Amino acid sequence: MAFATDEEIKMAHEVLLKGKDPFDETRVDIIKNDSSCYVQASPGSGKTTALLAKLVILANKLPLADGKGVCVLTHTNVAIDEIKAKVGPKAEALFNYPNFFGTIQTFLHKYVAAAALHYFYGSKIQYVDNDIAMAVLLKKYGKLEWKNKLKGFIYRQIQSREHIATDDEINAWGGVDAMIAAKVIKKKGSRSKKYLFQLKGYDFANIATDIQKTIRLKNKSIVDKEERELILSTKIDWFNNKVIINQHVIGFVSESLTVFSICKYILDVMVIYD
Repeated sequence: MAFATDEEIKMAHEVLLKGKDPFDETRVDIIKNDSSCYVQASPGSGKTTALLAKLVILANKLPLADGKGVCVLTHTNVAIDEIKAKVGPKAEALFNYPNFFGTIQTFLHKYVAAAALHYFYGSKIQYVDNDIAMAVLLKKYGKLEWKNKLKGFIYRQIQSREHIATDDEINAWGGVDAMIAAKVIKKKGSRSKKYLFQLKGYDFANIATDIQKTIRLKNKSIVDKEERELILSTKIDWFNNKVIINQHVIGFVSESLTVFSICKYILDVMVIYD
């Protein structure tokens, strides 16, 4: 059975293309098709118009039997706006429950991610915006006490990285010998001419106060920058039940309970899609 009659196609044409040439044979075939089909054509060839015609016809058949709805997914909101503009008043029925018109991302957030969070964790998505979610996540992380297990884990990750102290910095602080004695730097290997900046264990007994302040500022700058990078690099592998930080995999079941801390703060504010 055809999806639409010739009269319904004429009606859709009047709504969409009044005063213009009627639909050609190819578009009529697409509009009448009542099964799954894949339409491939160049830009401006009428793919969207054929879809709009089907929607105009469908709007006159609503509500559907058994409470069924229509789902239209697009890549951008521009396509949704075009549908609303061209279909006009007849679009009202299409955009109400139980139908869904929106982007793929919006559909996943509403019917997959939000539903999964509520079902498995009793949590709800508060923001569907990367910038807002990241800002909230960093704010929550910043409120954690220093002794928090997540803070400790992140700090150990930062410590494991190499942080080079430049020659200009070392000279401004008083020279290589003074900084090695103060445990601010250490040589990177016996043959290397580079020095690694240390993040803890300083001995400032013979270091001037202004230099101590400069060293502490560099320390804080490194920690703040890399804390942010590590927290925002966090991914949740839902299928394998793991959290990944800086490509370091942690299972949900962990003696350190690190993963429970990070899940609480991530799941409260955001869902990350790979």
